[in-house]
Amino acid sequence: MKITDIEVIPIAMPLAERYREHDGPIRMYDMDQHVVVKVHTDNGLVGYGDCEDHPQIPEADVERLIGRDPFDFIQNELHLALGMAMYDVMGKHLEVPAYKLLGPK
Repeated sequence: MKITDIEVIPIAMPLAERYREHDGPIRMYDMDQHVVVKVHTDNGLVGYGDCEDHPQIPEADVERLIGRDPFDFIQNELHLALGMAMYDVMGKHLEVPAYKLLGPK
């Protein structure tokens, strides 16, 4: 199994009007920024991951994964959303929940 494509989907949700005044944008900093990652493989599986705290994923991290086996990245130090998507696709390949790759539930 090889990674063929990685989609990084930023999601910027607008804050409610009541938070746009005064110190709302400061108090809600980054709360409206999320990212979803889809990892596609050559056998048709797709792994999903998401993160709300650090929505920026370095392009270099994405590019170095293309053409690689997701199992090369067990116990990875990738961006949280990217690592989550890798475990999701590995679990789907093995037909087990992703948490079983990490340890006890």
